[in-house]
Amino acid sequence: MWRVVRVVLALAGLAFLAVAFIDTWSRSELLLRSPLRLGAAFALMVLALTLWANAWSVLVRSASAEPAALRHGFYLSQLGKYVPGGIWQAAGLVTLARNAGSDFGRASTGFVVLAIAQVAGAATVGALGAIVAPDLAPAVRVAMIAQGALVALVHRRWMVIALGLVARVAKRADSASVPAQPVIVRSFAWSVAATTVAASSFVVIGAPSSVGIGVAAGAAFATAWWIGFVAVPFPSGIGVREAVLIGILHTIIGSGAVLGAAVGQRLISIAAELALIGATGGRRLQRNRVSRRVDDRQDSPMGSAERRPLGLAPGASEHAAGQDARKYSTANPVVRRLISHWTLRLHHEIAALAPPGTVIADVGVGEGLALERVQPEATMVVGIEYRDDKLRCARDLVTGLHAVVGDAGMLPLRGGAAGVSTCIEVLEHLTDPNQAVEELARVATIGCVVSVPWEPWFRLGNLARGKNVRRFGNDPEHIQFFTRRRLEALLGRHFNTVRVTPSFPWLIAVATEPHA
Repeated sequence: MWRVVRVVLALAGLAFLAVAFIDTWSRSELLLRSPLRLGAAFALMVLALTLWANAWSVLVRSASAEPAALRHGFYLSQLGKYVPGGIWQAAGLVTLARNAGSDFGRASTGFVVLAIAQVAGAATVGALGAIVAPDLAPAVRVAMIAQGALVALVHRRWMVIALGLVARVAKRADSASVPAQPVIVRSFAWSVAATTVAASSFVVIGAPSSVGIGVAAGAAFATAWWIGFVAVPFPSGIGVREAVLIGILHTIIGSGAVLGAAVGQRLISIAAELALIGATGGRRLQRNRVSRRVDDRQDSPMGSAERRPLGLAPGASEHAAGQDARKYSTANPVVRRLISHWTLRLHHEIAALAPPGTVIADVGVGEGLALERVQPEATMVVGIEYRDDKLRCARDLVTGLHAVVGDAGMLPLRGGAAGVSTCIEVLEHLTDPNQAVEELARVATIGCVVSVPWEPWFRLGNLARGKNVRRFGNDPEHIQFFTRRRLEALLGRHFNTVRVTPSFPWLIAVATEPHA
């Protein structure tokens, strides 16, 4: 939390210097006329982002999804719009909604619906402002009023058509899951309110000399916002939004003042996003979510007290389990380097925990391709695997491996049979990772080493190299998504000491002192 606060303070200082430079360069003396004005603009942007988060939350909210976690995911995903490529914000938003408990198909569809609602909302604000603003040129006024026709996009039928087109690229974007018309209207209403407040922040920064100029500036901002929003190749519409603002307002306010206010508003928006990310930080939300899921499971007849097989991820093919050959034999030099660094880190962590002579229980050994790289010297390894054919491959590859067919939910080992248990890229495949971690703690006397994909970075890495694009970068058999906090909380329920470190794009956790 304090790290985020330091970042926000540093950004606020940079924003002040940048605005001062623009103010001096433009000779407008509008931006820093009053520090109170900048504070008001910041508060307005915080409110605008909160309203936009509500527009998102109403679309993807469900019985299993936490509204607070959905809003936090929305704020965090905003940082993706500053990265070139046009996919990072969408991928982050959908992934974080899935982590918050929303259905993946609902989140994928909801993003497209939200984008349309935001565009229609901003166009509506721009058109209404253009009607009453007294200082616009006639041609500009007509063009801005005409954008009001985009409100027709809010009709569910157009949403279904748009989703039908998007589904050709994003298979999970299902037109049949478009929300009901009242839900779409609520999201649109939140978007209208958010755009109005964001436009007000721009007006406050620009400090217009009259109410009429202020209305024109607000309408211009709303128009420029949605045009920059749909200009996907430009990160956050940079350059496009400023060009539209200057084109509309240069005769009213002056190009220098418009540019200065636009830059100032962008910097304040970034500061507001970081402040909201810090204020809604995920530590408490992640722990509460894991605790509630575990409590619900313990209250059910099939709670963790009853050991039971977990099997494969629902819908995954038999070939999904332990299918590592393609990954470890990749010709991609970047991926090879990442894997080499990751397996070396794993080797060091396991060796530090398991001195020579230690018995290691490797759960989900697969074909042994990971174990071959991370096994410390002079240790005995018992490899447990769900599939017998994969286990035979591992036995042929890893010398001295004691191969046992078993399930992660009910390991065929007595309590304390091993000194150290390991579980490398397995938990993300399981319907009940808590039960598997409970088993890892039961069979180990010293501790365990666990590695899982680090989300959302693992999925974003897949997207960056064109893998699983139709699933927003998600591997088809991955049904659990881990952040550092979630992995730490999950292991902390069964071990006294947990340390989680990243090895991009994976997380490595070392947990010791298993609970009795």
